[in-house]
Formats: sequence, structure tokens, C-alpha cells
Amino acid sequence: MNKLLIENIYEKYPIDDIVSYEEIKNGNTAETFLINSKSKKWILRKLKDKSQGDAEFTITNHILSKGVNCVSPIVPTKDGNPYFCFGKSYYNLQEYINGMAPKVSDKQMIQEIAKSVAHMQDALSDSDISIKSKDRFDLINLWEKGKIFWEEQYDNGKVPYSDKEVDEIVKELYLKTAGNNEIVHGDLGIWNMIWTNDEIKIIDFGESRIDDYYFDIAGALCSSIRYNEDIKKMNELCMAFVYTYSQSGFKINTSKLLTYIQLWYWRGTFSVLNSEKLNINKKETMIKLSLDVIHKYNAILA
Repeated sequence: MNKLLIENIYEKYPIDDIVSYEEIKNGNTAETFLINSKSKKWILRKLKDKSQGDAEFTITNHILSKGVNCVSPIVPTKDGNPYFCFGKSYYNLQEYINGMAPKVSDKQMIQEIAKSVAHMQDALSDSDISIKSKDRFDLINLWEKGKIFWEEQYDNGKVPYSDKEVDEIVKELYLKTAGNNEIVHGDLGIWNMIWTNDEIKIIDFGESRIDDYYFDIAGALCSSIRYNEDIKKMNELCMAFVYTYSQSGFKINTSKLLTYIQLWYWRGTFSVLNSEKLNINKKETMIKLSLDVIHKYNAILA
């Protein structure tokens, strides 16, 4: 099957002879292949559907058209399409970025991340791109699915908030973050960034949707600082991000940023509640870490 898929690329794309290929398996990453041709390396990715392919292609092209090079170009097919169909699945081809994952809790790296996020968002600020994708990790839906487990945890003294208290937290966050109209990456953690040639490249726009820029800002910031970082170092790194972003983009409102940080971690907490891959002990540990880090950011930004 893989061999037939790779051979199909010859028919669809203007690339030279393929020397080798290997499947990349990394966490929840969709089916992905690293392809070595005689002159270049490429990334072949399976898409959720055609709309993802259209959105990724349009967004990355718009960013690049603004002279912002923090994204990887998606290669059109010989027919000019942003993806091709193989069987019942859709795939796109991107230029391979040779680099490494960003270091966490590193001040210089966090400043570079802030720059790339600001440049990406500035490039998208005048876009009229239409995106129909919805948030697959909607806060209210996640909470409703995980509420029973949370109630059990509260009854056993494992979490500090009752389900009624969390209901209020969810309601407040939902009201504060509703009604947005900006294009966001949607999954802008360091797992979707590559450090290369002294800059941060942003990859995988598969979760792009209409939301608020602060959602991506919060995701980029939170994922670049360790959960267990002491509050003094966390404050230093957080302020470095805020200052650098504000120099390259708009001035960050720290109160609004805190709201989206809370949203980011509560989404993560509820995802843990609903995970079928984690045992109870692991869930309890991760929930505690998330709640602890929310308290730290409350102390820093409130």
C-alpha cells in the first residue's frame, strides 16, 4: 500500500526520482512520510478531508505572499491542486524543513517563538480566507464528556473544585472567548514548530479555524515553558514572550492573555479526563500539574 502511494506521487507532482522513503510515527501525528528524492526531501501528509487541504494551502500561501517565511510551502500538483486523492484519502506534499524541536524554558527560544507567531498573525490580519472547520476540542463538549470522572475525583479528594464550580469556570471562559473572527493555527504548541537557521518555522495548519489570535499566543507561550518551572523563572520567560511579541505585533493585553491561558489548560485537563490511553494515576498527575500551572499564571498575570 505504501509503495503504491509513493509511486503515485510521480504522476501527481513535478519531483525527481525518489531514492527512499520512511513513515514517520510521532504521537498523534496523521499518516506522514519522509521522502528523499535525488535533489530534495519532502513531507507527505494524510489529510482529514479536502477542506483541510484547501485551508492549509490557502493560509500558507497567503502568509508567504506577505514575505513572511515562517511556514513551509505546500507543493501544488501538476494540475495546480493543493492535494491529491489516493483511494479514499487525501494527501499533500510539503518541502521538508531540516531542524529540531525548540528547547523549552529557554529565553532566547521563547523570544524567537514570539517573533514567528507575531509575524504569522500580522500576515493573516488582512486575509479574507473562509474557513469552515470547527473546534474539535470545544471546551463545553470536553467537559460534558469528562464530568463523571471529575465528580469521582472530587469525591475522592483528588481535585479541589466540585463539578458545580467547574461548570461556572467553563461558563465564564466560554463567554469571555466567544464570538471571534480571526484565523488561528488552532494547535500552536512547540510540537508544531521547528527551529532551523536561527528562526522558528510553524507547521501543520490542520486545526486552523476562526477564533482569536490570543488562543494561538497562549498555546505558543504555554507549550514553550515547562509545567514544573518555578514561578520566578516562569515570570521571566512569560514577560520575555509578551515583550518580544508586542515589539513585533500588537501590544498584548495580559488580562486577556490570562483568560486564554486558562482556556488552554482547562482544555488540556478535560482532554486528559477523556483519554482512553492514560491510566487513572497518570490522569491524576497530569490534572494536578495543569491546575498548579494555572495558579502560577494567575499569580503572574492577574
